[in-house]
Amino acid sequence: MNKLISSITKLTIVILLVIPFTCHAQFQNQNRIVGEPSPFEFVQGQQEASPLNYQEVVESIQYPSAIRDAGIEGQVQLRVFVDETGSYSKHLVLSSPHQKLTQAVEARIGGLAFRPASLKGVRKASWVTIPFNFRVQN
Repeated sequence: MNKLISSITKLTIVILLVIPFTCHAQFQNQNRIVGEPSPFEFVQGQQEASPLNYQEVVESIQYPSAIRDAGIEGQVQLRVFVDETGSYSKHLVLSSPHQKLTQAVEARIGGLAFRPASLKGVRKASWVTIPFNFRVQN
């Protein structure tokens, strides 16, 4: 019996360690344009892209009333791909407390405008993490 429990524990640990790397590797090869940086790549010396109208977009996002009434709150984190002109191109959802909050953000994310990333004065396409916070106000 102890051997069985030990084997199950070891298998569980291996699965927990392998699955995140597998998912990351699978994303790396999906929907990527040749020459596009990895969403998780850090480029030394690069000035990160930054949103120009973040507050305007945040204020336009509707907090779904059923979710707010249920007391569900938290942060939706997106990894956004910004092209060299500063335009939104696509995104990944890094985390979210609820799918309805993700949908609310995704309905408005395309409205973000950015100052593009730059490296040694040259504009570069890049990924940037953008948080969207939802808090229930009493």
